[in-house]
Amino acid sequence: MLRILKAERSGQLLTDPIWDDELLRMVLLDTFHLAVSYMYSRDSVDNDSLFHKIKSIGSEPHRAAAMTLAQKLHQDGRIEGREDGRMEERRQSVLEALDLRFGPIPDGLRDSLNAIADPEKLRALLRAAIVSDSLESFASSL
Repeated sequence: MLRILKAERSGQLLTDPIWDDELLRMVLLDTFHLAVSYMYSRDSVDNDSLFHKIKSIGSEPHRAAAMTLAQKLHQDGRIEGREDGRMEERRQSVLEALDLRFGPIPDGLRDSLNAIADPEKLRALLRAAIVSDSLESFASSL
């Protein structure tokens, strides 16, 4: 774990010294599981590259354990990405409706919309954007 923490600071998490097969064979599977979870949670690590690095592990028990975890985390990331995409589409729909009805949208209103993370609230705001008489009356819906 100390090697991983040190490697993260220098952007070296996917380098060979971290993935040395002899070293990995000495690491308990539970500890290795924690290390892989930690690496997947870091913004500085490309998850696809990490997934491919895991596939190349020589120690079968470690590779199997890491692949199971990596596949789950990979799937979770895809689900999260799709949810983020849907939220962004909803925000864009509200902004587009407002722009079509009222013209350019003030930055403050745009920022307020971009801060909303509740899909039901965005759905209600789309309806409000369609039926509001003005930007001011729409803004009161926020």
